[in-house]
Amino acid sequence: MSEKGNKPNIELRSEDVQDILNRPPNWMISWGNTLLIIIILTGLLLSYFIKYPDVITGRATISTDIPPVYVVSNVSGRLKSIDAPNGGDVLEGQLLAEIENPTPYSTIDSLQNFLKNALAFLSDSTNDSFKYYAEIKLYEVSSEFLSLKIVLKSIMLIYSAILKISSSLIFKIN
Repeated sequence: MSEKGNKPNIELRSEDVQDILNRPPNWMISWGNTLLIIIILTGLLLSYFIKYPDVITGRATISTDIPPVYVVSNVSGRLKSIDAPNGGDVLEGQLLAEIENPTPYSTIDSLQNFLKNALAFLSDSTNDSFKYYAEIKLYEVSSEFLSLKIVLKSIMLIYSAILKISSSLIFKIN
């Protein structure tokens, strides 16, 4: 006898499952898969022949949450130096550029000392060291400096007149 005849006939699946497996698939399923594959292959074939540009030219504006700040000088003049790097970050109070100034630094220091002495005079009228300053050449603001000096001298004269009058009144009372 053959080996097939010796094995018992065991059914591994039920009859319902056997009916489903033995029945050929519906035409829509078999042709639908074929149609889907044809559409995908046609799309790939068309993408090979139809070229799209790799570079698209156009205008764009790029901005940030914190927009850049445009800095404008209050005075005119030639740039002496640029101290901030181009496109770099700057901190508040950092020197960006220096404009050529006709006033020397020594004159600016003299003006600062004069103003300190003038403020000292206004708080303590016995301090009259501001009047010993020679004329400071400030080019564009020389007239304002002279006006300040005249006003301070006038205040000093008025104060000394008030002191003389008050001392004579005190002397007469005694």
